[in-house]
Amino acid sequence: MDPQHVSTLFATTFNADPNVRIAAELELRKQAVGQAGMLSAVVQIVGTNGVDLSVRQAAVVFLKNAVARGYKSSNIPVQHQLPAPPVPDADKQVIKQHILPLIVASPNRAIRIQLAAILKTLVSHDFPERWPGFMENVVQLLQSDRSESVFGGMTALLEIFKTYRYRPDESTKILPQIVEKTFPLLVSLGSKAAANPGAPESADFLHLILKTYRNSIQQRLSEHQQASSSLVPWGRLFFAVINVQPPADQVPESLDEREKCPWWKAKKWAYATLNRLFMRYGSPSDLVKALQKQYSKFAQHFATSFAPEILNTYLHQVELNVSGGTWLSKRVTYLIIQFLQQSAKAKTTWQVLKPHIQGLVSSFVFPLLVFTDDKAEAWAADPVEYVRFDIAEFEDYGTPFGMATVFIQSLATTRTKASFGPMLNFIQSILGNPASTPQSRFGAHRMTACLAGVILEHPDAKGVMESYVVSHVLPEFRSDHAYLRAVVRLYQLLRLNNKLTSDQACELVTALMRHRFEFTEETNLEQLSTQVVHAFDDPELPVRLHAALALTELIQRPPVQQALKPMIGKVMQGLLKIADETDLDVLTTAMQTFVEQFSEDLVPIAVQLTTRLIDSYMRLLTETLSKEETAEDWDENADKKFAAMGNARTIQTIVTAMEGSKEILIELQAILAPMVLATLEHQALEMLPSLDNFICFGKEAFAQRLDYREMVLDIYVTSLTSDHLGEQDAIIGCKLIEGLMLSLPGQLDGIIPQVITHALNKGVSAKTKILKLHLLNVFVSALLCSPALALHALGTSARPVFDRWFVALRNGSLARVHDKKLSLLAFCELLKLEGERVPADLQDGWVGIVGGILQLLEEYPKAVENRQKLEEDFNDEEYELDDETHLNMADDDEDVQDEENAYLERLTEESERLRAKLAKDEDSDEDEESDDDDDDVEEELGFESPLNDVDPYIAFKYALTALQTANAPVYQAATTSLTPEQATALMEHMARAEAAEREQAQPAP
Repeated sequence: MDPQHVSTLFATTFNADPNVRIAAELELRKQAVGQAGMLSAVVQIVGTNGVDLSVRQAAVVFLKNAVARGYKSSNIPVQHQLPAPPVPDADKQVIKQHILPLIVASPNRAIRIQLAAILKTLVSHDFPERWPGFMENVVQLLQSDRSESVFGGMTALLEIFKTYRYRPDESTKILPQIVEKTFPLLVSLGSKAAANPGAPESADFLHLILKTYRNSIQQRLSEHQQASSSLVPWGRLFFAVINVQPPADQVPESLDEREKCPWWKAKKWAYATLNRLFMRYGSPSDLVKALQKQYSKFAQHFATSFAPEILNTYLHQVELNVSGGTWLSKRVTYLIIQFLQQSAKAKTTWQVLKPHIQGLVSSFVFPLLVFTDDKAEAWAADPVEYVRFDIAEFEDYGTPFGMATVFIQSLATTRTKASFGPMLNFIQSILGNPASTPQSRFGAHRMTACLAGVILEHPDAKGVMESYVVSHVLPEFRSDHAYLRAVVRLYQLLRLNNKLTSDQACELVTALMRHRFEFTEETNLEQLSTQVVHAFDDPELPVRLHAALALTELIQRPPVQQALKPMIGKVMQGLLKIADETDLDVLTTAMQTFVEQFSEDLVPIAVQLTTRLIDSYMRLLTETLSKEETAEDWDENADKKFAAMGNARTIQTIVTAMEGSKEILIELQAILAPMVLATLEHQALEMLPSLDNFICFGKEAFAQRLDYREMVLDIYVTSLTSDHLGEQDAIIGCKLIEGLMLSLPGQLDGIIPQVITHALNKGVSAKTKILKLHLLNVFVSALLCSPALALHALGTSARPVFDRWFVALRNGSLARVHDKKLSLLAFCELLKLEGERVPADLQDGWVGIVGGILQLLEEYPKAVENRQKLEEDFNDEEYELDDETHLNMADDDEDVQDEENAYLERLTEESERLRAKLAKDEDSDEDEESDDDDDDVEEELGFESPLNDVDPYIAFKYALTALQTANAPVYQAATTSLTPEQATALMEHMARAEAAEREQAQPAP
């Protein structure tokens, strides 16, 4: 392959003529399809200094994509590999031979990033077994006298740790040796860089070194790293980086650019590493069970000897920042507060932290809650964007503001005795001082919202909350400052008790209502609700928004609900107007609440309200679809998508509320039709529920229309056979054809053979447990729909399918109510067949069908009970919020454990389970069939089966009677071979069937 020709092709891809450009791109793709030498030529282009940088950039991107798609590995199952041209072995060797020199000599960061991505792919597939000399080359680079070579070695080492950090078994074998060999070199290089901050390469070196260390301790801490001989020099390096003052000429003036500069990246990794060491490995009381055996001794030593020193270093940085002596990046601020929060729980660090709490809260944490000049500018420039930012700020734990709220809540609950009172006094000192600035009052109200759960649980504080509202909240409604008018009704998004739900977006009023705060004086509630309603007409959009959301909580109180009835129309129109201005999903949730609470009062305006919602929905749909092609990721258009879905849910709520008024429903049907058609035309919904409803409720039409049935069959066949669709699509196809067969029993003889043939073919390649179950259910549904025809269509596959069916029955794979009922009823249909219609290879096992039915009937009540329990739990989760706050009122300094510990324990257990599963999967043969390859199949609570109204006990009674007539020998063998327990169960089932028949025969009351 001629490198000059390939280089010319890359250069031509920048040609202004689209035809020339496309021709070059097509030629490159053609050359790339598995041609030996092509990628070797690309490697040569990337490494040639005389080639234009834009061409080298295009070449390296091409190389990265080719390697990522075509570097097959025997460790990866074929079904998980992308269909792409494989990289020829000769090219693999060339790429591996040149990748490190290319990184060392890369002319700019953009090319180096692409080369690092290529290296990561190579390491993932070939290191160490198929790349034995790689590690020695990396060490040689680290020991070089040339900074470029050292930097290349650091880049390579980082990619190794990034590759293996989440691969526990391999990392346990590979990484400890690499750590022991290279980390003494790294810490020496890092110490020299920290001691010479003026050197141009120091910041970049430290950034890579510390990031590598942080990646190395993601899941495990090697014995080498636990030893003091390693921990002490690394600790000194971390402290040196934290304390170093970066040279002024290396720190940008722009704060946004400063956040991204190498020095502050290095500092970020220093803080992040120390936090990880303490929070995962170094705090005895927080050490999860899975890690206690391995790290208990280390944790004791770390908590005593290192953690207090880390805390003192952090406190020193905070002191410098508060006094104006140093700037802290947002990420570093977050990491400091995170460590402070953790330090409050451990005895050794709490003793250091305790004397500083008041100063930290008032001078370091509280300023993060106040209304800043940046927020004022954002409000003035674009109120809609301000509102979106304000709501998003509460949802993001990874910000200084988010961590500040967590710290305040955690401090008040874990060290209540020492911290809660001083924090309340601090709030009072601001709100009770007429000279306090509005910005500080804003912060004080937000801090109150953080503590709302604690205040309403604390025996000494909950009684003063009503006077607080009267004295400090109600007056703010008349403030000249719009942000104060908003803040007194904005706090629901705060993480109350470290819990957050996505549909809660109010402030202080809402926080109190959610914590079941009750007024002793009804006039106070009346004043509060009146002020909120008046705020609905506020000229400032953020104020109107938060008033609407606060009102959503207030209407749960009957007096407020009664007072709003006369003006509910105006309120709904106001909600719609704000929703159209902001496109926020939280407002559609609020509207649903209003519709549910005031359904009778909304009857006169139901059509008008629905029309407005449809207009809004159509606008959002149009805007979403227009941006779909250009959006870089799903989140870019997420607000409008959620708002559109929220509108649809609100419309559904209105339709449900109007079910008692036929005339209004007819009007609603007429105006809803265009919305439904537009949604279908643009494929803007998940089709399965709609198609399933069409079949279930329109089965007469499907029975009469052959073309309808063929459409469903085509969807099913396509879902199982298309190369562009995955197993989830196949599952949807199986559900659809199953619904058709269950809805039209005995009426689908024309398609049953095709259904079975395609299910058999798909079964050969099916990998996941859930798809195997759905394919089995397709067979079972076919047997229930047309038993004789289905058996004939199965042919020689009948015995393997039945064997698989009974294995699933025995091993508990038929866990859901629908699975059990479907199999039970299909067994009953099979029992009705005459003996001569039973295939010869199944006759010896036919008697086992009765035993199978008895097992299913035995398990069926428990499955129904479990499903009902899941439905109850689901409903409880929808309508209940656990607002209980657990306070630590002890007056000692011992270790404290909170809900976060239990949460981390569960996460660790799940992580260990997934690791064990991954190891099992990798050790097993990829062609070996196993039902343990993924989690249990869960109940689908929204699923309505055509079999719901069929009583399984009555079905069995009639099937057993039919068996006696149709196949007497099998009946005789089945009933005489029962165990005493089975015989007793059979009599109980027959009695239950008769009772069910008597109940059905009784007229409805």
